[in-house]
Amino acid sequence: TQDYQIWIIDPAYPNPVNGGVFSTGPDGKIALPFKPDQPVTQATAFAISVEKKGGVPKAEGPIVLLGK
Repeated sequence: TQDYQIWIIDPAYPNPVNGGVFSTGPDGKIALPFKPDQPVTQATAFAISVEKKGGVPKAEGPIVLLGK
């Protein structure tokens, strides 16, 4: 009932930029090519949240990873 969603933190935007939705395979690994839904000029960090299946336009769920 849930998916992971990656977000790009860019100081040009007040909210994180959606980078796409993903889930893990049976072995727990993923390959995640992504395309942000807005132009990103400076990615200062990335975040991963747990969201409802299919993702959301603005982060709602808990952030499970945040890093540069």
